[in-house]
Amino acid sequence: MQHCMELTKTRFQLGINLLKITSEEVVSNRGDLTTEWKQYFYSCISMCVPDVLDLVTKYLLIAVCHINGKDSQTTIPNTLLDL
Repeated sequence: MQHCMELTKTRFQLGINLLKITSEEVVSNRGDLTTEWKQYFYSCISMCVPDVLDLVTKYLLIAVCHINGKDSQTTIPNTLLDL
């Protein structure tokens, strides 16, 4: 999960897709995943949720500034943009 988070910081779309696929595997009803593995994945994903939401929020703030034609460096405080 940590590798997916790091990838999200450099290649956002790819990292988000990997996180999505991983989380879908956890909630799937496939018979080849044991309960222990599902619990392990679930705990890993649960630990990353705050970081994922923080990262998505930052990218959305930047996107809104870009859409509105504003400079994200001057519009958004640096404390919010630290990736």
